[in-house]
Amino acid sequence: MYKVDLHTHSIISYDGGITKKQYTRLLDKGVLDCIAITDHNETSFARVLNSELGDKIIVGEEVKTTDGDIIGLFLKRTIPPGLSAVETVSEIKKDGGLVYIPHPFEKIRDSLQEEDLMKIINQVDIIEVFNGRGVWRGQPDKAAEVAFTHKAAMASSSDAHCLPGIRTAYSLISKFPDRGSLRELLQKGQLQRKHAAFYSLICPGFNKLKNKLFI
Repeated sequence: MYKVDLHTHSIISYDGGITKKQYTRLLDKGVLDCIAITDHNETSFARVLNSELGDKIIVGEEVKTTDGDIIGLFLKRTIPPGLSAVETVSEIKKDGGLVYIPHPFEKIRDSLQEEDLMKIINQVDIIEVFNGRGVWRGQPDKAAEVAFTHKAAMASSSDAHCLPGIRTAYSLISKFPDRGSLRELLQKGQLQRKHAAFYSLICPGFNKLKNKLFI
């Protein structure tokens, strides 16, 4: 089985902190077999690591839309933020990417709510039904129900913003994925669902402060 995490944030994200060295070690040590780097409104770091480490790194982006966050996977370019959910999905599809919905229905984060998700549901490939940082705020049961009803693949991902946030939430699939096979592999796969250690949940806030002061 292959361990795949489809939602992580590198040092390029304004609140991220996972470094090139850390991503490389995670893969070399078999902690994960495939990792999507989904920085906020940015793909440059992911594209560099993909060129160096190959398909073990999926180029992704967590795009801030006017309706909530949407992730594109297997992207070739950076999708501009500030568009509607419908427009963003159109851009992801034009780029040949997969549409992945992170932490749906949450109220604290910039998440798609049901009304906006339904506008694009027929073009959604994957719904995140477990988020490693979603303790106390996630809506896993509702997310799973929507995914099942609309035949979207389900994923469990860490949403890690620092190294301690990795390892506890990921998807298990039978083969190494590519753009064409990932959705079907997830539909037949298993989900590892465990929230990250509490201290890892403060990483985004710490990283925001650190990045403002030192970058």
